[in-house]
Amino acid sequence: MGYLSERYNYVKGLCDGLEINGDSKEGKILLAVMELLDEVILSVEDLEGFREETDEFLDEIDEDLGELEEAVYGDCGCGCEECDEEDTVFGEVECPECNSLIELTGDMFTEDGDSFICPNCGKTVEVEWDCECDDCDDDCDCDCHE
Repeated sequence: MGYLSERYNYVKGLCDGLEINGDSKEGKILLAVMELLDEVILSVEDLEGFREETDEFLDEIDEDLGELEEAVYGDCGCGCEECDEEDTVFGEVECPECNSLIELTGDMFTEDGDSFICPNCGKTVEVEWDCECDDCDDDCDCDCHE
């Protein structure tokens, strides 16, 4: 914003130096344009101040959301090395063998990620992941088949 203010002050100085006044038609127009520019610059300064306040507010919201994610999910949700995916809860399922309700965590899955061992009966249970694309099959490009 400093650049606009500097340019405005330079042009205003030129008008003052040339002793432009409202006596002529051209002088009236130039003075009106200078008043308009002054108002525009003040409006832009107000908008920049509002944007800075909004940026600060969004940063605070982002920090609060990060704390909330950590409290709810037990990690920052970013997949970084500091986050332990083994403790992440992926949901609850009912074992088809023993009918017990199991809370799935990352350390329960087999290496392929498509099954887990029931902690109650020891049976391997296949997991059917919900696909988010329409008409999913093995040929589509979604992440379901990786």
